[in-house]
Amino acid sequence: MPASLAFPTTPPFTSDLILFASKDAANSFFQAITVPDATVSDEGVIKKSQAANYSFTSLASSSYFTLQVLDEDLNPVNTELPSKNSFDELKSAFETLATAHDLLVTNLISAGILSAT
Repeated sequence: MPASLAFPTTPPFTSDLILFASKDAANSFFQAITVPDATVSDEGVIKKSQAANYSFTSLASSSYFTLQVLDEDLNPVNTELPSKNSFDELKSAFETLATAHDLLVTNLISAGILSAT
């Protein structure tokens, strides 16, 4: 549904032949034209979508283990592996972000801003 423009009604037109009494009157008329603000159900300047709530969670655990492995030439190489707590914390943060992303995409499709195809 397209947005409608709100045209100023003052001063009213007084002549069938003269649209504006002066250049200043014409400028004033066009500067007063407005487009309504958008809502999630009505278009305006832009069509809004419902926001997806997402709270950033900083990771508290950064513990890791150092594992020595062999590279292709059989040389020892140190590799860092996250602890189970670090992995679980990162997994939880990712799942929260993925859920918020899915909700945002759904809201954008529902608002008609994003195509589902």
